[in-house]
Formats: sequence, C-alpha cells, structure tokens
Amino acid sequence: MEQINLINSIIKNKVLPELEKSFSENLASVLVYGSVARNSYNSKYSDINLLILLKENNPSSVINFGKSASSLIRKHKLTPLLMTETEFISSADVFPMEYNDIKDSYILVKGEDPVPKLELTDTNLRHQSESSLRGIINQIRQFIIASRGKKKFAAVMIKKMSGSIESVFRGSLRLKKSDITGLNRKEIILKTAEVYSLNAEEGLKLLSPDEGDIYEKISSILLFLSGLADKIDKMDI
Repeated sequence: MEQINLINSIIKNKVLPELEKSFSENLASVLVYGSVARNSYNSKYSDINLLILLKENNPSSVINFGKSASSLIRKHKLTPLLMTETEFISSADVFPMEYNDIKDSYILVKGEDPVPKLELTDTNLRHQSESSLRGIINQIRQFIIASRGKKKFAAVMIKKMSGSIESVFRGSLRLKKSDITGLNRKEIILKTAEVYSLNAEEGLKLLSPDEGDIYEKISSILLFLSGLADKIDKMDI
C-alpha cells in the first residue's frame, strides 16, 4: 500500500508535473527504481530513486529543474538520475550493476519503457563489481584515517555507505546466478557469504554500526569486502 501511495501522491502528483514543466517535450521516460520499486521503502532511511530520460541533451533545462525542484527533492529525499535515452542505453557496459538493479525492479511512470533495450553482460558486471569493491575498501580506509578516532563519525560513515555496499553484494550474487528476489539486507549479506564461502559474521557487522566497538566492526567489514573482491577477481567469465 505504501508503494502505491508513494507513486500516486509524490511521483505522479508532485514530481511528474515539475518534470513536465522543466523539460516539456524533451522528457522521454520516467522510472522509479530502488527500494520503492522493490517495496522495501522506509521513509526514515530510504531515498526515492528516479530515472529521468531526455530525448536530447539540454543543460539549461537541467539547471532550471535543479532550481525549481530543489525543495521538492529535499522534502521527499529524491535521488534523480538524469540522462538522455542514448546515454542510458549506450552505458550499459559501464553501469551493469546499477542497471541490473533497475531491470530487476522498476515502475514505469511515463513514456516508453527503455529497460528492454539494455544489453547487460556478466563480463562487464564482474569488472564493475570488483572495481566498486576495491573503491569502497579504499574509501573506508580513508575515512578511518579521517575520523581520527572519533567513533561516531566512523559509524555515520558506514551507515552512509551501506546502500552502495549492498548494491555491490547484489551484483556479486547475480554473477553466481543467485535468485535475490525479495531478499532484505540481512538476507543479501548471508547469501553473499554462503555463495562465496565467506565469514557471514564479518559481513553482518554492517547491520549495526552503532553497537559495540565501531573500529572492530570496520575491521571485520573490511575483511569481508576484501575476501569478496579477491573471489570475484579470480572468477573465470
């Protein structure tokens, strides 16, 4: 019910009119993806992810949309991904992880459905999954240094990165042809540990960064992520 209410009350009644005003005939398609499409939206933690596709590149209209929709974006925690139709289709080799997430769960709000046109390969997915993991690992290490021993800062950092980390786990499971339909965050972690023969207890530290010694938890999380990156690196696809 919350999913339907969100689509009708916020997306169709508020966001779509703003998009139509800003982009007019240049607006090609609007999709909702992420937690709303998966029906796992939590108003306290979740953003509303929107894919907005334009027919042609028009920077000035994007700037105008940013100005006119700024309060709407902040109020409803909207995360708009704005591209041209051509950019979306041609970048499937660059963003297979994100596009597989969209392909799995999305709701077309306006226009022609572009998702069936995507060509997604396991080779590109493996490359991006490993690249994202290595990047996250390095980012966590940099944050540890920047936190200067401040545990609250470190815990907030892990919370902010949890969505990106879960996305990598989902991509990693797709590489193993695992069914991830309807799995929550804990189940995604457990499934990743099972499929890649990793220590589940290390991965589960991601779920409660506010409890216990955050630096001990971060150490476990890094071991889990590094182990997963090494396994993906050795995959033969």
